[in-house]
Parts: sequence; C-alpha cells; structure tokens
Amino acid sequence: MLAPMPWLATNAVKERTKLVLEWERRFNLAEGGRVNMAELCRVFGVSRQTGYDWVNRYRASGALDALVDRSRRPKTSPTKVGEEIETAIVAARKKFGWGGVKLRAVLAQSQPEIDWPSASCISAVLDRNGLTKKQRKRRRTRRYQ
Repeated sequence: MLAPMPWLATNAVKERTKLVLEWERRFNLAEGGRVNMAELCRVFGVSRQTGYDWVNRYRASGALDALVDRSRRPKTSPTKVGEEIETAIVAARKKFGWGGVKLRAVLAQSQPEIDWPSASCISAVLDRNGLTKKQRKRRRTRRYQ
C-alpha cells in the first residue's frame, strides 16, 4: 500500500483559506465588482452558502484567523437543572429511595413554589449522580408445546 503524498495532505482550514484568498484575488481583479461565487465553490467542492459564510467571516474580522474551526458547544443550556434543585433531588432520593415519577410528585407537593423538572429529567439527575442501577433485561424463554 502506498503512503499518501506529503504535498497532497491538507485540512479544512487550509482549504477555507485557499478559497477565501482566491475570492479576494478575484474580487481585486474585478475592482470591487462581482465574483462568480458558484464557480469558485464548485472548484473547492463546497456549497455556495458555505462559501459565502467563510468569506463573510473573513471580511468581518479582516484576518485569516476567523477561518479556524469554532466550538460547536451551545452558549447556553436552557434546560439545565440548577445546583440547588439537583441537590434537593439527590437528598430526596436518599431519603425516600424512589424513582423520578414519585420524587417529582412528592417534591411538587411539598414545595409547589419551585418549578420542578420533569420526571425523566429527575431520573437523568439520579443516573448522573450514580443513584440508579440499570435493570438487566430478562431473557425471553422459549415455550415448547
């Protein structure tokens, strides 16, 4: 098996940079006129929308550093459970030993002013804190007649 040629090795950031620099070259040749983005994106094998996104990121910052990969992690997690609520759920589990459905009912009845998460979310909190044990699936037995 042949090893890949070292001069053919590339990555996504290099390809983005090439596309943006080629766009900028064509833009300067056209003296601020239109650049055939569809053709340029076809050459680099990306969609027009992606090409426009990369060019806009470059133009907004003015530097090629804007083309590096960004984090895909969301900035906020609106459904995340707060620490106080999570500790209350864990304490209730240790006190009663119930699962998510019963715990939610008891917590909602005892403290109705708090907006408690759903039973499935409470079960996920218990699982995250190691307070649940996975049940083994029963093996189906074959009935002979």
